[in-house]
Amino acid sequence: MTEGVSHKWEPITDLPPNWEKLRPSNLKHLAEIWLEQKQRLNKTNLEEFMTRLKREWAIETGMIENLYKLDRGLTQTLIEQGIEVLDSLHEPNVQEPGFTKALILDQQEVIEGLFSFIKGERPLSTSYIKEIHQTLTRNQEYTDAINHLGQRQKVKLEKGVWKTLPNNPTQADGLVHEYCPPEQVASEMDKLLLWHHEHERKKVAPEIEAAWLHHRFVQIHPFQDGNGRVARALATIILIKADWFPLIVSYSDRNQYLTALEEADRKNLKTLVDFFAASEQKSFLAAMKISANLLDKKKTINSAIVAIGKKLQSLREQQSQEHSRVWSIAALFQEVISKKLDDLVRQLSGMFMNNQLELSIFSDSSTAHNYGYDWFRGQIIKGAKEYDYYANLRESNVWYRLKIQSGPDVPSEKTTFSIIVSVHPVGREFTGVLAVTAFSEYREPSDEGSTVSEPSFINNRPFIFTYKDTNKQTQEEFENWLNETLAIALTDWQARL
Repeated sequence: MTEGVSHKWEPITDLPPNWEKLRPSNLKHLAEIWLEQKQRLNKTNLEEFMTRLKREWAIETGMIENLYKLDRGLTQTLIEQGIEVLDSLHEPNVQEPGFTKALILDQQEVIEGLFSFIKGERPLSTSYIKEIHQTLTRNQEYTDAINHLGQRQKVKLEKGVWKTLPNNPTQADGLVHEYCPPEQVASEMDKLLLWHHEHERKKVAPEIEAAWLHHRFVQIHPFQDGNGRVARALATIILIKADWFPLIVSYSDRNQYLTALEEADRKNLKTLVDFFAASEQKSFLAAMKISANLLDKKKTINSAIVAIGKKLQSLREQQSQEHSRVWSIAALFQEVISKKLDDLVRQLSGMFMNNQLELSIFSDSSTAHNYGYDWFRGQIIKGAKEYDYYANLRESNVWYRLKIQSGPDVPSEKTTFSIIVSVHPVGREFTGVLAVTAFSEYREPSDEGSTVSEPSFINNRPFIFTYKDTNKQTQEEFENWLNETLAIALTDWQARL
């Protein structure tokens, strides 16, 4: 590696021949179920959902680049009520609100344009990429660049024009991350689009193509500034072309996003694919909360009742098969959870006995003695809201718990740490989709008896599976998710010892 360089630029590379292995096993099936559900949804509600999603994309894509800062509450207000709310708010923490609004509106125009571009069935081209850049940077006059003497200076930002000066950033450690030299941008962009069109013909999975196109574009960094926003727009084109959702990268996920890009720089695209898949999964689950439109106002009451009866019968027959399939998969996962927690009990008990520490460690579940199905209901619902999906606990709720107690023999004076893993259906109607979530709780003695901490949701995403997921890869991915989740929880407990 050249001295002073953390990442040396290399020409972009195509997808590996075995690109199918990059794909998460359950996202394809979740997407299929969403598209089936979409046909039954209230059109107005779906349009409102998409409007909020577009606003979120427009707001977050600029925040990721630190073009402006908005707190979470204001961000949510703008998503729900519209960007124009900035005109009536007096937020002391929002610097240059007029400039912030102009940037967000430019970004909103781009996301609307992406949907129009898809409808027009135009092939992706360098001219359209330049159009995107022109719109995104309409209200930006200057940016930083490195002149031919290696000196950093402010230069006028040319809209929709390939860079003419290097734009390699210097990191906090003083090392330089190299992007494509200006003189090679045109040929690298031609290569990028040539491979992309080949991928379309080969029907590369959307989350894989979106991640590949995004990363390779960022490697080139063809514009003087605005490349991250253009890259997320290109990834979004791939996803909405598949009838999926825009790529939402929230500011709170910024570090994870940048880490995934760094992994891709090291030839590991899988982390970025998984990150994009998690974003789409979140949107699918949120969309499934939209209520169905079962009644057509133009119909008579009798015809509507007959239609509903036929629909319910059809749903019942379909759901019976889906229910059987998905819970058979869940049964395998439940065995994995139970065995893992029992193994942890043995390992931890042995370790603490060897160190002469008195702790009570055990595992239990809602299935062990046919009790407690409603336990942890509030915590599970709260977790579902945090992940933005509907937890259907009417259908079923199976939970498993690892419980560690320390302190005197008097129960009220014991300190308790619990890890709870829940398996439950997703959606107001049964859709054949199940979620596994995990949270931890602390119970500590107090003057009133004991206090229970707020549940801490351990992983940043639930594990989602469907009645269509039957292959070995799904079980392996679940075991990886469970191991990661338990490791995070135990590390947190260790910090409290």
